[in-house]
Amino acid sequence: MRIGVGKVIGRLDQGILGVEVVLSMQEGGKHKLHIPPLLAYGPEHAGCFSGDCNIPGNSTLLYDINFVRV
Repeated sequence: MRIGVGKVIGRLDQGILGVEVVLSMQEGGKHKLHIPPLLAYGPEHAGCFSGDCNIPGNSTLLYDINFVRV
């Protein structure tokens, strides 16, 4: 995915582009990112397709990020 161009939720951009992550960003690098509900989708459901929603409202999002190429 492309980071920093508004294609993902803002906190994901911020979390990946944060100072500590940028300093450790190199091919093969790994990072864990936790996004609380208020900085993610809040009370709204997300990831909905044909009436099924993959992300319930008020969910904390957890990402395991693997840097493949910078």
